[in-house]
Amino acid sequence: MRKYVISVISLLIIVQSLVTIQVDSASQKTSIKFNNGVYYGEVKNGVPNGKGTISWSENKTYSGDWLNGKRSGYGKYIALIKENGDYEYKKYNGYWKNDTYNGQGEYVYIHSYTIDGSGYENSQTTIKNGEFLSGELKTGYTMNNPKDLPYIFDYNDNKVGVGFASYPEDVKNHLSKNFNQGYIPLLSYVVKQTNGLIKGYSYYLGMEEDRQELSEGFFKKDWSLNSGVNLENTNDYEFYTAKEFKNGKLISTKQVNGDINEIITKKIKVNLKVLLPYVSGFNKLYNTSISEMKNFEQRKNNSETTKVTSNSTQESTKNNLGELREYSGSWVLEDINENGEISYPSVITIFVENNTSGFVTIYERRIQDRDISKEAIVESKFVVNDEGVAKFTFDDDGYGHIGTVEIRFTNAGLIVTCESHDPQIVREDGTIYRESTGNWSLWEGSKSFNWNTKRAIEDIGSEI
Repeated sequence: MRKYVISVISLLIIVQSLVTIQVDSASQKTSIKFNNGVYYGEVKNGVPNGKGTISWSENKTYSGDWLNGKRSGYGKYIALIKENGDYEYKKYNGYWKNDTYNGQGEYVYIHSYTIDGSGYENSQTTIKNGEFLSGELKTGYTMNNPKDLPYIFDYNDNKVGVGFASYPEDVKNHLSKNFNQGYIPLLSYVVKQTNGLIKGYSYYLGMEEDRQELSEGFFKKDWSLNSGVNLENTNDYEFYTAKEFKNGKLISTKQVNGDINEIITKKIKVNLKVLLPYVSGFNKLYNTSISEMKNFEQRKNNSETTKVTSNSTQESTKNNLGELREYSGSWVLEDINENGEISYPSVITIFVENNTSGFVTIYERRIQDRDISKEAIVESKFVVNDEGVAKFTFDDDGYGHIGTVEIRFTNAGLIVTCESHDPQIVREDGTIYRESTGNWSLWEGSKSFNWNTKRAIEDIGSEI
C-alpha cells in the first residue's frame, strides 16, 4: 500500500511537471541574474539562449536573440551613461555575433558635454547604417555632426567611397538634390583599384580652419598621394602651393599665383553628380539623427527628473505600500486558447531601486505554433508617486506606435493600463498624417497582475 501511495504521488508530480512544461514551453521564459544584470527570457543550461531581455541598469538594456549566453542574432541595445556631468547615448538595432555588432544594423552615438568654464553645451552625433563586422562598419553609410558645424556624410563599400559636407542651414536642400543652393565645403570620390591603390579626388574648402586643399590622383591606403597633384593654401588667397607626386615620392613643389578657392569651387560644382546615387542613404541618416536627438534629450531629462522626484517621494511611498522592492520580478498573464496553448502572453518585468523608482520592460506577444510571431516591447524608467502610481510615455513599441503606460502598485499586485496610437507626423507643407509600421501593439486598457502571476527573482532588490 505504501509503495502504491508513493507511486501515485510520483505520478502526480510527473503530471504536474508535464503541465508546467506545456504551459511554459511556448515562451520558455524565466528570470535570472546574469553578467552583472537581470535577464528575463529563454534560458538553456543556466544562460540566455533564444529570445530575452537583460537590464544592467534602468538606462542600459539589450532585448533580442541570444546563443549560449552571448548576444547573437537580431537585437536592440540602448544605453544612457552619465559621467562627470557628460552624457553618452548609444543605440544599436541590428544583428549580433558573440556580443559584437555583426551583420546589417544601425548604430547611434551622441556625446553631450559642457565646455569647461563657458557653460556652453556641446554635442557630437554619429550615425552608421550598413553591414558590420566584428563591431566595425565595413559597408554602408556614416554621418558625423558636431553641434553647429557641418554635417559630414560618407559612404564606403569594397569598390567605391564617396563623401561630402553640408552646413546645417543648407543640409535639407542638398539632401533634396538642390546642390545649387547653399555651400558645399567638402567633396570626395574614390574607386578602389586591384593593385591596392585608390583612384579619385578630394576637394576641401575649409570648415573649422581657414584652409583649402585639392588632391587628385592615386592614393595609398593611408590617403597620402602615391601619384598625382596636391594644391594647398593656408591663410593666403593670392598664392597656393602645388605639389606633384609620382610612385610615392614628391617630385616637385612650387608657389602659384591665383585663388585656390575659385579652382576648388569649380571642381566641386562639376563633380556633384557623383552624389546622386547616395543621397537617399544620407537623407535616412539625417532623419535618424533628428529623431534620435529628441529621444536622447527626453531620456536625459527623464533621468534628471527621476533623480529629483525619487528623493522627494521616497518616505511617503514607503509608508503607503511598504517595500516596493518586493514588486521586482516578472509578472506574466497567459491567455490559453482552445487547444490549451498559450496564445497571447503579457509580461511585465520590473526592477525597483531606491524603493521609489526603477526600470520596467513590458511585452505583448502573439504565440503561433509555440513560436513568437509578434512582439511589442516598451522599456522605460519610472518614478512612483505618493499614491503608488507610476506613469510614463513611450515613443516606439517596436511597431511604430507611441503612447502612455500607468502602473498602479496595490496590495493585490499591479494594475497596468496602456494606451497607444500612431504617431502624428507633420509634413513640410504643414499637413498632418499618422503612420506606424505594423498592426501589433501593447494591450489597450487595464490588466491586473496578481501576486500569483509573479515569477520572482531571488534577492533581485539587493543588486539593483
